[in-house]
Amino acid sequence: MATQQQEQRKRKRVCLFGTSANPPTGDQGHLGIVKAIAGLKLQNEEESAFDEIRVVPVYSHPFASKRKLLAPFDHRVQMCHVSLQGIPIVTISPAEQDIYQEKLEQQQLLLKGESAENSISIGTADLLEYYNRQDDIPTDYTLCLGADTFLDFTGGKWRRTQDILDLIQGRFVVLFRQEDTTYSGKQEPNQQQQLEQAVAKLEGTYGSGSIRLLQVPTLGAVSSTLVRKLSREMSQSEDSTGNTNAQKLTEQNQQQQIAELQLREIVDSRVLEYMKEHGLYGFQNDA
Repeated sequence: MATQQQEQRKRKRVCLFGTSANPPTGDQGHLGIVKAIAGLKLQNEEESAFDEIRVVPVYSHPFASKRKLLAPFDHRVQMCHVSLQGIPIVTISPAEQDIYQEKLEQQQLLLKGESAENSISIGTADLLEYYNRQDDIPTDYTLCLGADTFLDFTGGKWRRTQDILDLIQGRFVVLFRQEDTTYSGKQEPNQQQQLEQAVAKLEGTYGSGSIRLLQVPTLGAVSSTLVRKLSREMSQSEDSTGNTNAQKLTEQNQQQQIAELQLREIVDSRVLEYMKEHGLYGFQNDA
């Protein structure tokens, strides 16, 4: 008779990492996180903790102010492929696009054809239910969150919190940085204590070891917002006209060089070239 452990091994182990990928950052950000997850092992074993790391780019924000900042979805998906292609167990999932279209069709029926795009919201529970329908083998899902987001979740700030917990059976990878800072760069002096309390409470329900605290030493205070800012600075310098005086041109060229050096530190070079080639985030497309 198969043991419980053997039965569990028949199930696929998938870590879900959601991100706007607008754009994906390098070793100090998204790439470093995914590498660290890929390096996790099963407790007391040499086997990888996950069979798959499923990166899930956000399709659309419910708020117009954030939605208008997103590069086209297909480009963000492709930049994830470009950045993460060297990690064998990574897949890039367009699931949010499929869920959005399903919800849009349902809303249009209810509204008799009127526009419903701005009212559609995709939650984590929607995503997990979608995967449960789509995945053709039994799968155990683990949700990867930053420490601050995890504390928001356990603090009841998410929709359908209990549904999510039931769907993942309390399994999390929680990212944190040294010196009690989150990977978003916020300083949280009491975060370690808060994390320990939240983990103890959940593991009391779902079992010891269901939550992995993952320190990612390469993480820095970088963000996609910073990448977009530096990209605009580069493109503004590149767009200078011939009527600008020599001193001004020199200053702009220096600013451009500084911005590009900073970009190459926080974005994979292949992603940066993709951004330039496709005219994203203020870069001019020469095609």
